[in-house]
Amino acid sequence: MNVPNENKQGWYLVKSYDGISSLKSFLSEEIRFSEQYIDRKEHINYLEEYLEQLHASMMVIEKRYVDQGFLDDHAEYYIRCFHPYDKFCIRIHFFRELTQTDFDFKSIFNQEAERRREIHHKLDECYLGFIVIKPIPDVFLGRTCLKTYADKVDNSKDERFYISKKTNVCLFGFDLTILSIPFQEQDLIISRCATSALWSTFHKTSEVFQHWIPSPIDITRFATEKTSYRGRLIPNRGLTIEQISCAIREIGLEPHLFDIKDNDLMTTFDVKGPIYAYLKADIPVLMGVLLFKGKVDKKNFEGHHAITITGFRTTNTYQEDDISGFLQESSSIIKLYAHDDQIGPYARMEFQNGAFSTTWFKGTGIAVPTSIIVPVDKLIRISYKDVIGAIRDFDIIFEALVRPKLQKVLSAINYEIDFRDKLRWDIYLAKVGDLKREILNNISIDPERKHDILVSNMPKFLWVAKACSSDYEVFTILIDATDFPDGHLVLDFIEHVSYITNDALRELIKNDQVSNWLNEGYSASKRIFDWMKEQFNS
Repeated sequence: MNVPNENKQGWYLVKSYDGISSLKSFLSEEIRFSEQYIDRKEHINYLEEYLEQLHASMMVIEKRYVDQGFLDDHAEYYIRCFHPYDKFCIRIHFFRELTQTDFDFKSIFNQEAERRREIHHKLDECYLGFIVIKPIPDVFLGRTCLKTYADKVDNSKDERFYISKKTNVCLFGFDLTILSIPFQEQDLIISRCATSALWSTFHKTSEVFQHWIPSPIDITRFATEKTSYRGRLIPNRGLTIEQISCAIREIGLEPHLFDIKDNDLMTTFDVKGPIYAYLKADIPVLMGVLLFKGKVDKKNFEGHHAITITGFRTTNTYQEDDISGFLQESSSIIKLYAHDDQIGPYARMEFQNGAFSTTWFKGTGIAVPTSIIVPVDKLIRISYKDVIGAIRDFDIIFEALVRPKLQKVLSAINYEIDFRDKLRWDIYLAKVGDLKREILNNISIDPERKHDILVSNMPKFLWVAKACSSDYEVFTILIDATDFPDGHLVLDFIEHVSYITNDALRELIKNDQVSNWLNEGYSASKRIFDWMKEQFNS
């Protein structure tokens, strides 16, 4: 339908991106936001650095964009306000390596099909993502999907790991794609930080576990309608852990909850371990934190906050757990990346003295973690807590009774795996298809053994506990994630250095001292030893 008295060419703009000043200028001139107000936004400062890292060069601005998420919120709340809030948003697309001449759409639309395909490919290749600007004051940053940083870190052995999903974007008939997790600023009316964190989380879990994606207003309603919530539903003033769990259950998932001890904040068990284990399965992790400005004390306490952990950065050094001496692959994490609704997507958080340094309060923010909540399929009945307890106890017994002997024997023959270092455990959740693809490509498994594993029936979800020595895989324990905590637990035991580990493990299960260890507080690993006795003695 034609809209009278409207210049449709004026429905979009093409502008060079010459740093954040270009975006600020548009916001102040076209949307009438004051420069002082824009400068106060932490998001703007964050986007300045982020877009610079992505080498953004051009903006294409849709001035009358219908965002389905905001349309739902508008119909639920804003349309009933006396002030006539607009239902249309603005969507700003960012590109790299392109110039103004690459966006002459009148000419592009009339090109031959082959030439349009070339232009389409170029646009898609240079696409960095988009930001939606909502027509409401204070919290205007709507649905945002921006490309992640590169996996490799320049001039470093560090690596970045992100979870993302393929987002399809249609720009004037051209289909563009980007790998990202949607982000948006908390609404203050429809939602608070926990709602925004859940909204980002559900965009990814919908892909992993096949469920529908609720809007912020739906999430707020799910969280509060079955709990004792005394305030108004809308405007909403924040969600508790119980309410977050209710929202997760309403879409058919189940929350795995971890409380973080005040006196043991940064151990791999409490923070790094579960974050690594679930993110490796492409599952986002919700984390509750206490926010402080400058220093962790009552005077500087700013409030409770919830974020979505969407990635991490690792280095090539590992650190033993201070309490148990347990060594995990996850201990190499030095930074987290989070969708923080008050900062931006994939915002950096660095470990610092039992907490995290953040970009809150112009870089002086400190976040102290209090809880971790992970939404998972209802079939995943075994949580990270169940797995880590069993593997940690097994490791202690292995270190005491087996590794010293292996080290002595293998050092004498100068074998490449000498077990001089402690076992390092790589523990993560996996889908059966992903695990079998990993096993198929693993050259350290005996061919006949590999055949038997790949053709065998397995549950849909498994926990993988891979024991490594230096850079070598030694053996892997597969745990049935669909079992119950008091069930059989162990599904299989894969030997990577079979002629060494078979003899060592058989010797271990015959050792009379194992029973003593199990009776002296290390009973969590009993089902692993029970399975080994049954299999190795058969």
